[in-house]
Amino acid sequence: MRKHAVILDRPTKNVSYSDMVRKVKKMVHGNNLTSEITTRRAKSGNIILETASKEQADSLAGILKEGFRDTTNIRRPSPTVSVFLMGIEDSVQETEFKEDLEAFGGELKDIRKVVINKSRNGVRTAVIHAPLRAGRRLIELKRIKIGWGMCRIKEFDTRDMACNKCRVKGHSAKNCSGPERRKCFRCKEARHLIAHCTQRDRPRNTTKKTAKGSTKKEARMYMSIVAIKYIFGYDYSI
Repeated sequence: MRKHAVILDRPTKNVSYSDMVRKVKKMVHGNNLTSEITTRRAKSGNIILETASKEQADSLAGILKEGFRDTTNIRRPSPTVSVFLMGIEDSVQETEFKEDLEAFGGELKDIRKVVINKSRNGVRTAVIHAPLRAGRRLIELKRIKIGWGMCRIKEFDTRDMACNKCRVKGHSAKNCSGPERRKCFRCKEARHLIAHCTQRDRPRNTTKKTAKGSTKKEARMYMSIVAIKYIFGYDYSI
């Protein structure tokens, strides 16, 4: 059976997870909310409260917003789509980027965190998680103006990305449980990285042979003797 959730932002440093849950319990019992509520902690540290029906979740969210007021962000999750924007102008910062996105629709105000990344070739990109309807409209536009530049837009599908560790599509290296296929920078062997390499650094070959089979040191000595013999007429046997 599908459950409906209410999300509370992760507690601050002065408030623990258990303290937040206790406050929620007091608010629920004080308002005689008799729905069955389960709680769990998300990977991000946020608190997730789940109920059996949408009406119960909406009622719970209203009670918590009234109880916490502006001290804690409380929201109901909605379907989202990941949107990839490429070619962001260099002068655009995260705040301006978000403001320009909000100009395309009020629903885009729900986008929380925006991080602009820069690739090795200097191209700036960003991935946003927009509400489903607003995100689809952005994807259909294909290009929008951010700052003083035009950005290309497409749907971001993690299934098309290959894991940097095992080279398999559908997940990232952070969540990978597959075999290590990257090569060690030191020994150039696969299945481990330099941090776990047991081979020592290869010593330099100081006795490298020349084309004639002698070492470089012997070749320099030979040329010196030939020069002395030519200049002074001395005859040294080699």
